[in-house]
Amino acid sequence: MKQRFSASIWQEGEWFIAQCVQVDVASQGSNEDDALENLRNALELHFSPPVATIVPRVRDIEVDIKQTGSHTKFAMTTEAGTRTDDRSRSIAKSLPALCVASS
Repeated sequence: MKQRFSASIWQEGEWFIAQCVQVDVASQGSNEDDALENLRNALELHFSPPVATIVPRVRDIEVDIKQTGSHTKFAMTTEAGTRTDDRSRSIAKSLPALCVASS
């Protein structure tokens, strides 16, 4: 799909700057034509769907939740070991919304 955009072009020192009026994207070139071509490439990248260049690792963790008085003690176990942390009860109440179950 092709779409038309307007570009504002000006010179700063040795460089020509091309900035899209409709979208906050700009580029530069050694002349107006280069600046416009670079802006065209930048807009194509701007509207391209993102592609992961590094596939993230997904790991399971285990969390023990123990209430002690007015605080809740969290213990998180990973391959690196166990870490404990004291948090207020308000965090414990919101914990189910913060956790994602793994399959």
